[in-house]
Amino acid sequence: MLRIKELQKQLKQAQVDGVLFQEPLAFFYLTGLRPSSGKLLVDGRGAAFFVDGRYFQEFKTKSPCPLFLLQEKSFEVFLKKRLKKGALLAFDSLATSVAALQDLKRQIRQEPLQKSALILKPLRQPLKDLRSLKDARELKKLRLSARLNYQGFEYIKSLLKTGISERELALEFELFVRRRGAEKLAFEPIIAFGPNSAFPHHASGSAKLKKGQAVLMDLGVLLEGYNSDMTRTVFFGPAEARLKQIYQIVLQAQKAALRCLKPGVRVASVDKKARGLVEKAGFGRFFPHSLGHGVGLQVHEFPALNQKGVDRKVKLKAGMVVTIEPGIYLPGLGGVRLEDTVAITEKGFESFYPPAEVL
Repeated sequence: MLRIKELQKQLKQAQVDGVLFQEPLAFFYLTGLRPSSGKLLVDGRGAAFFVDGRYFQEFKTKSPCPLFLLQEKSFEVFLKKRLKKGALLAFDSLATSVAALQDLKRQIRQEPLQKSALILKPLRQPLKDLRSLKDARELKKLRLSARLNYQGFEYIKSLLKTGISERELALEFELFVRRRGAEKLAFEPIIAFGPNSAFPHHASGSAKLKKGQAVLMDLGVLLEGYNSDMTRTVFFGPAEARLKQIYQIVLQAQKAALRCLKPGVRVASVDKKARGLVEKAGFGRFFPHSLGHGVGLQVHEFPALNQKGVDRKVKLKAGMVVTIEPGIYLPGLGGVRLEDTVAITEKGFESFYPPAEVL
């Protein structure tokens, strides 16, 4: 219930009387339970969790807060009794669909001239700040997810041979990690051979591996609710000199960014450090994406590490888990991306992966 208490503090700061969640990730984060639908109200008195008949019996002894059977009429009655007239009820504006919002308005009977109605207030990702700071239990799960992810990488790297296809490697990775406990993949593996590695988000296809090609592998798994994310670029046989050159630049850019990581540093300055090295080497226009992003219950979370993005002024804090993934992509030739996931600590950072290979 610690997370609910922390959220209650934020509700006071936001000057709202309560917040209603209707998305599974919020349920899991705040209660540890994963129904596919439901309603979770958090206000100054605590939390109340509503689920339908598919989950009610199972969750009765598992829910850390009072559990109720979700029925439209009883939910409406509960809201009216729980919150005073004219109370501000917040909702996640990013996660709530138009249809869900219309249903909620109908349930609270919100009308412009009805003074007794609850007042809905949109909040953008009310759990964003809380979720960005991982506790010890979350960090443990993230490490385990990363460990399995790296084992999968090492396995498919051992399968590299002339004629194997991108799609075959992607399938082998999925089979390997699923047999060892992964709930599912964090995202579709990006396996890119040769010229395809110049596309940052290439969809693994039928291309077959040839000698001298770059092999870019962007991989992630979901384990115990938490995601992992890692990219490595390796060369299958002697590589073209220009590819070796950009590999060294990307590796140095990543190392420079990692050296910046500590509490109090703005994400913009980390991106600027890595991007500055790539630009100085003459490849700035070939680095088209952010330096990194948060990782946790979702594979892309707050904050985004980009000197021009909406999170540019955000300061790193101990407990944040982010990726550092500079890249250079040369059309027609190939690309290099090196990505590690790290946890910010009081004195610096902890990487979840062994460092990328030095050529």
